[in-house]
Amino acid sequence: MPFSVENFFIASFYLGVVGAIVLGVQLLFHFKLITGEYSRKLIHILTALWMATWRFDMPYIGEVGEGLRPLEITYLGLALLVIIFLVKQFKWFNSIFDVDRITYGEFIYIVAVIATASIFPSPEVYALAIINLGVADGLAAVVGMRYGRRKYDVFGSTKSIAGMLTSFTIVMISGTIFWIIAADYRPELFLIVAHVIATAAVVSGLEFVSFKGLDNLTIPLATGLLYTNLIF
Repeated sequence: MPFSVENFFIASFYLGVVGAIVLGVQLLFHFKLITGEYSRKLIHILTALWMATWRFDMPYIGEVGEGLRPLEITYLGLALLVIIFLVKQFKWFNSIFDVDRITYGEFIYIVAVIATASIFPSPEVYALAIINLGVADGLAAVVGMRYGRRKYDVFGSTKSIAGMLTSFTIVMISGTIFWIIAADYRPELFLIVAHVIATAAVVSGLEFVSFKGLDNLTIPLATGLLYTNLIF
């Protein structure tokens, strides 16, 4: 993404949507419509859904509306890392960063987006990995907080069976949709079912045992590795 006025506005658009999500959730937090932990997970989910689209063509953005290349996502990710560092230093947006436990999840989250875009060339696999990163992990935390009756301390992080089952279900749904609309070949049905179940088990298991934000890295990379050979 060489510097030009057009590329500056394109980058501003992609980053601006992220900023709009954060500001919107911050307003909900400010007016006490959502609490701190839930606001963080809402940002986690919404930004992942937005970033999952970055590799796909986007009409009216740029001359031809092409999706972002991995190097361009890397540039945007580095910019976000700088912004997050400044936000933490100056204690802005307490809906995100007012966390009692030690966590580097927000930094790992962006590093995971960069790594996923760089390692896996398929836009479809990238999108699936980022959706699992945001939606499966985010909803697992929300459901675990709200409905998890039995909590477990896993390396200093609180986990629940309800949260793990939520992650398992979301990954199964996203994997099924992937097979329907993205995969270029169709093996026998039982192989597809076995692959979807196995992937959901691996990803939800990683979500359960990861700590201090490492699931933000293990979930998308595991998803990418398990699906990367299904598109040619």
